[in-house]
Amino acid sequence: ELVLASYNASTGDILYTFKQTFPRIILAESLTHTIASKNTSSSRAISTKSHLLSILKNPFLPSYIGQYKAGMQAGTEIEGWRRTLLEGLWSVSRYAMVGISFCCWRLGAHKQFTNRLTEPWAWIEQIWSSTDVENEILLRNHPDAEPHYHELARQKAELVTKVKDHILNGIESPETAGRCQTIRHGKWHLPFTRREQDWLD
Repeated sequence: ELVLASYNASTGDILYTFKQTFPRIILAESLTHTIASKNTSSSRAISTKSHLLSILKNPFLPSYIGQYKAGMQAGTEIEGWRRTLLEGLWSVSRYAMVGISFCCWRLGAHKQFTNRLTEPWAWIEQIWSSTDVENEILLRNHPDAEPHYHELARQKAELVTKVKDHILNGIESPETAGRCQTIRHGKWHLPFTRREQDWLD
């Protein structure tokens, strides 16, 4: 989700702030991109009860399961009964870890211990800000990228295109309406604040 895009009229740069929701399993890969300022939700900050309920109600389930082969990229996507069985195994396996996490919580363990047990099924949110979004898109919006990161980068690439159309060509879309601004010297990029006209103009 685009939070705010600020076009610097002096330099031509665009500073983007996105709110990203993605599987916890690709967090390490997202952190390798140091061209952005990031703030990510932590499983240590969420109560065990809330965390476990979210894993039960809305677990992360892989959208792509590739054939085993050597190297970092999986082979062709598995289909048919084997795909159905693999999806079922991934989904069902969370119940065992939810049960173990719950027992650890009832035994008095802190959420920084209990919540770690169910991270493979967790979604996280991240606030992401940068002027160099094209670098990440170039690397991750690619068939050889991790499939779930590929999807995140594809969605981001679509938003970036809409932002540029809005700012440079005046073509507004639902995703960019009220979320793009032109800033000049002395003005600020302030996402998650009440934007007043006197400092936007």
